[in-house]
Amino acid sequence: MCRALARPPTTRWTSTLNKFGLPQRTVDPVFEHIVHPELYAGIEFAADGQAKRWFPLKHSDEMVLDPEISFGKPVLTGTA
Repeated sequence: MCRALARPPTTRWTSTLNKFGLPQRTVDPVFEHIVHPELYAGIEFAADGQAKRWFPLKHSDEMVLDPEISFGKPVLTGTA
């Protein structure tokens, strides 16, 4: 069965220069706190960490995008 993960395995990084002028990778705070939760909300992941399906409507499971149903086209839940 699928489980929803609060944090996906990837993070967006930005590159800045440290005090020596060398590149230093840091997490983009706007992405991490605003975009990240919205982007990954509704995605269900399989036990191996792969995305299984996506429910794009907030607070609703009426529509799903699932590659195993209708080749990933949006469908109403329970109609496929």
